[in-house]
Amino acid sequence: MNHIGLYLKKIHNRLRAEQNCALKALGVTGTQLDFLEYLYHCPDGHNTLSDLAAFFDVKHTSALHVVKILEQNHLLIREPAPTDSRCRQLLLTDTAIEIVTKNEAAIMRKEKQLTRGFSEEELNTLQQLLSRLYQNLETSDTP
Repeated sequence: MNHIGLYLKKIHNRLRAEQNCALKALGVTGTQLDFLEYLYHCPDGHNTLSDLAAFFDVKHTSALHVVKILEQNHLLIREPAPTDSRCRQLLLTDTAIEIVTKNEAAIMRKEKQLTRGFSEEELNTLQQLLSRLYQNLETSDTP
């Protein structure tokens, strides 16, 4: 008998393998893409190195390392913020925007594949169940 955890693991492994292939074709790592997506969708005025470090809960130096790589790969530009010239805002290049939009389109295609044949009611139920699984994980007292 298969357990829910086994199905979740199989789905995760399959999606991760496909994502790794796609990221390689785009020329970025998962972490780099996460940073680009944050900057693409971030609210106005929340596009600094400190914002990235806080959002991803990483050390400033770790965020800086990723930002430097993105700069070297011509995916983002650091320039003085309009409100405070001591602060640098992070701006995506056209290439970075293209990478993010390609990735988002790929995610939408994958989601359509995963949910093919599901009714609207089934999709709503699935979303509720997955949300409950996640909430249970977040509120668990045991590791």
